[in-house]
Amino acid sequence: MSGYEIDIPAGERGRIRVFSLSMSKDEAEHLELGRALGKYPDDPSRVEVFPVSNLDGLGLAGYLSEGCGVPKAQVSPDRARLDALDGHVLLLFSRAYDGGGVTLHPEPALTLIGTYDEDRPKTSAPPIETDSAKPFSGVPRKSPRENRAASRRAGAIFFGLVMLLLIIVVILVL
Repeated sequence: MSGYEIDIPAGERGRIRVFSLSMSKDEAEHLELGRALGKYPDDPSRVEVFPVSNLDGLGLAGYLSEGCGVPKAQVSPDRARLDALDGHVLLLFSRAYDGGGVTLHPEPALTLIGTYDEDRPKTSAPPIETDSAKPFSGVPRKSPRENRAASRRAGAIFFGLVMLLLIIVVILVL
């Protein structure tokens, strides 16, 4: 078990935790996330493990700001430290644990380097408070079975009208 814990509060969004991995290339490439973090992520696609050497020319600081949307001003104070990392890193996005409310116990080979917030647009509009904006206030959707039944009824009525018109035409012609 590790010597520290990381709390991901309920409802957390837009936060990235950067870990340095003190392990061999083979161990990093075959990392068991559940064991390494102390709890398996709900969405493992929100965890990235890669060698820093893949970021040649861009660097980890550049990847965080250009690739992950972290404001440059937030990354700038840590730029030298981030770009000096070698070996493998692990990026843990908040949404890896859907809804949060999780305490992680990372193994000692994972060192938390920093926590960064993704740039999120500021909303200036007040919340919409009309009845139509409330959940479940729209017109309920029909099930696929109900849609098929309605289509069959419409088709049968159309067929009946065409046949009736055809019978009337035949009677008038004779």
